Amino acid sequence: MRLCSVFLGGLLMFSTSLVAQTACRQASGVVIEGRDTFTILSITLPSQPTSIAATAVVANSNRRAGAYVFTLSKLRALDSQRSIEMSPAAIQLATEGHFSIMLERVLTWPDINDTVRQMRQQALCAEQWLSTHAATKADDWTFIGPKEDIPGLSNYARPEMRQA
Repeated sequence: MRLCSVFLGGLLMFSTSLVAQTACRQASGVVIEGRDTFTILSITLPSQPTSIAATAVVANSNRRAGAYVFTLSKLRALDSQRSIEMSPAAIQLATEGHFSIMLERVLTWPDINDTVRQMRQQALCAEQWLSTHAATKADDWTFIGPKEDIPGLSNYARPEMRQA
């Protein structure tokens, strides 16, 4: 009986995960700007507890190039008014034939933002959207942002990464 309960619980988690993946892949994008070498889209990705805005920069080529998931859109220094936008880097990558998506999120430095370690699900959703809407290689992903936000089984297996 216990084995049956464990199996049913695992099946429920798997089916819930598939529904979330489908929603991420089917999220619609609105074209913000189109240029010769790339297109910029605004996307609302489904996420818990609320949706998250993202910006995709998709190269206008069919070349299967590496893809980038930025788990931040801006990095701000706490000790000054300086900040760094990620969109110029994403645009540069697109002109070189790469695809990228940026989650709308401002991180502060050197203080650690409260959202660090909370964005794995959103990063995975962004990756799923980009893999559906851009010619990306399945094994050629780069995540830019705190390593604690990178989705993957190894992150969940480490005790210091688990949420209470």
